[in-house]
Amino acid sequence: MCSSDLTYHLMRQTERNPGLLTPEQAAMVIRGGTIPGLQDRRIHPGWASHILAESAAVSKYHSLFLRHHQTVVSGLWTDVSLTWSGTFSDGDETLAVADIATSSPQVPQNVFDFRSEWSRSVFDRPLRFSAVYTYDLSPLAGRLSSRSVAHWVFSGWKTSGSFEWQSGQPFTVVTGVDSGGSGVTGGWRPNILSQGTLRRDVASDDLRTFGAVNLFETPRTPSGTPLANSMPAGGNLGRNTFRGPAFLLWNANISKQLVMTERWKLQLRGDFINFLNHRNFGNPVANMNSAAFGDNSSDPGVRSVIASLKLQF
Repeated sequence: MCSSDLTYHLMRQTERNPGLLTPEQAAMVIRGGTIPGLQDRRIHPGWASHILAESAAVSKYHSLFLRHHQTVVSGLWTDVSLTWSGTFSDGDETLAVADIATSSPQVPQNVFDFRSEWSRSVFDRPLRFSAVYTYDLSPLAGRLSSRSVAHWVFSGWKTSGSFEWQSGQPFTVVTGVDSGGSGVTGGWRPNILSQGTLRRDVASDDLRTFGAVNLFETPRTPSGTPLANSMPAGGNLGRNTFRGPAFLLWNANISKQLVMTERWKLQLRGDFINFLNHRNFGNPVANMNSAAFGDNSSDPGVRSVIASLKLQF
C-alpha cells in the first residue's frame, strides 16, 4: 500500500519582535567592538519579545507499506510488516517536549526564513520493520497419548513475542547561543565546511557519539566559546541533517498452563522485555556550546524479566 499526504496549518513557534543584526554589526562584534543592545535592535524597541505559536507549519509524508500474516505451521502464527517512508516539515512542535526539542529545536533559526527550516522531520523514520508471532505447542501435544509423559511435558506451552527495528531519529547541530542576535536562543545552526570530517562511534559505527573535525565553522573567541551575535542570516547547515542510532527491541514471553481440575487452572509465565538486552541509545548531545558536545548521555535501558503465577477458576 502506498500513501502520500500534505498537511497544512500545523503549529510552529516564531518571534514577532526579534532583534535585528546587520552584517556590519556582526562584523563589529567579531572584531571585539560593541553594538546597540538587544532591546534597541528590536523591530519595535518600545516593546518586549513577542513569541507566537502560529498554525502555519507544513508537513509532507510519503510511504510504502507491506504486510504479510499467516499461519506458518500448525500452532505458529506470524504477522510481519515493513514501512518505507519519508516525513518532511518546516517545524515539528512548539512546546519544547524533551524527546523532540533536544534533537530538533522548537524555534526556527531565522524567523524571517522558514524556507531554510524545510527538512526531514524529527519524526522521520525511513525504514521500520516489525513482526509479532505466537507459537502454541498444544497441537504437538495433541498427537501424543494423553497418558504419556511427553504429552504432559508439551501440553499447555505457548510462546509469543514482538520484534521491532527502525531507523534512528534525525537531530540538529546548533551553536547553543544567540548567533543571529535575534534574542531567540536554541535554533541557530553553524556553517558546515566541505573539507571537514565527522567521526562515527568506534564501537557501533553510527552517530551514537561523534567527533567533528574542522566540520562546523562558527566565529569563536580566544577562549574557544562560540561567539554570540555573529551570523545574521544563520549558518548554512540544514535542520535535522544527521541521524542518531537505530532502534531495536525484541520482547518475548513463554507460558505453561497446568490443568488442575475442570475448573481450576494454574498458569506459569515469564516475560522478557528487551530479550536481547540491546542498548537503545537516544541521540547524542548536539549543542556546540555544551562541554558534552558529541557525547551521549541518554539511558539505553536494560533487559527486564518478569515472572508471574496466575490462578484461574
